[in-house]
Amino acid sequence: MIKSKFCLLAVMIFLALICGCAAFTQHGQAYKRAESCYNAGDFDGAVMNSIDTLSLKPDYREALLLMKKAIPQAYERHNNRARELEDKAEWDEAIMEYDALLEISRRVVESGIAYPIDTQIIIQKKENAIQKAAEAHYRKGIQLMNSKSYNESAKEFKRAQDFIPDYKDSELLYTSCKEAAVRKVAIVMFENASGKFQFGDIEVKLTDQAIDASINSNPELLVFITRDQIGQLIKEKGLDDIRNDPLHAGKLLDIHAFVFGKIDSVSVSHIPEISNTYNREVIVQRAENEGGSYKVSGKCTVYSKKCDVIVSAKYEIFSASSGAVVKTGTLKISSSDEVSWAEFRGDERALNEEDRELCSQKERELEPEETLAWRAIDELSADLTEELITFFEDFFK
Repeated sequence: MIKSKFCLLAVMIFLALICGCAAFTQHGQAYKRAESCYNAGDFDGAVMNSIDTLSLKPDYREALLLMKKAIPQAYERHNNRARELEDKAEWDEAIMEYDALLEISRRVVESGIAYPIDTQIIIQKKENAIQKAAEAHYRKGIQLMNSKSYNESAKEFKRAQDFIPDYKDSELLYTSCKEAAVRKVAIVMFENASGKFQFGDIEVKLTDQAIDASINSNPELLVFITRDQIGQLIKEKGLDDIRNDPLHAGKLLDIHAFVFGKIDSVSVSHIPEISNTYNREVIVQRAENEGGSYKVSGKCTVYSKKCDVIVSAKYEIFSASSGAVVKTGTLKISSSDEVSWAEFRGDERALNEEDRELCSQKERELEPEETLAWRAIDELSADLTEELITFFEDFFK
């Protein structure tokens, strides 16, 4: 009896300790994180985790002492770093340091913990850095604009406005430089050089889909000219064929690059209906008094047929500014349709799951070759668009 009472008491003490630890765990772990951050020199982390600790246990003296020790060190580090960056005229980075200081100040104030932080001085320093940053980006934009680096200058004027909206005439200069930085690309009608014309105007479909997809991707500082626009420009300027002299055509039409291409191959292959027959056997379990186990069997015949249409296209990109071909590429897409089905003779219990699935399938006609060819063109145009956008975004940087 005494022993059992002792055991019960021990269990109760153990449970009390566990509950005590559970209550301690949340704020205790927060303090441990604060302590670890401080020892690692992460004074911001020490402050934030100390605040988290005190929000859970306001009278936690160790956390309060740690926070008061970490705040001035965090302040000094960010303030010194900001001053160093300002000396180097690296205003964007200096602003980030002031933002970090303001975040610490905000958290300390919101926690309700009394600690003297002169937030107004930090705000004044940040506002001064913002003025300097806007002016620095504005001046850099002017410099780049004068050297005709319109894309980069537009970015600088935009950055100046990020710091101070409507800074000087940065909005006007941004718009002007962005317009000057725009590069126009014309995807000229592809040719069907495959010798296969039974699938309709696949070259028209490929060209139009590539143009539409390129326009819809909305690439920055890139404009893709539609077929109608190209036709109108050619008519207005009295040009015969752009391919004859793309350098002259580019200057005359104010187009910076042309994409020329052709569908050079369309191949169709049919795999005729083939069959494969195999036997299936399985042991059926039965009680001894019912005659014991026995074997059931059957014969499964699997049929299949397939059609493949492979479309291949080549393209080249001509730069009207350099007068040279700057990229060539080949694309190949296979579109296929395949059907498989099976027939079974014998005891159906011999079938496995795969057999049953095949036997449930019915023979059907394969999709028409034209459908497969046009599906291949869909994929081909998507791949072409992706390659063009990737190339031009890098080429016109």
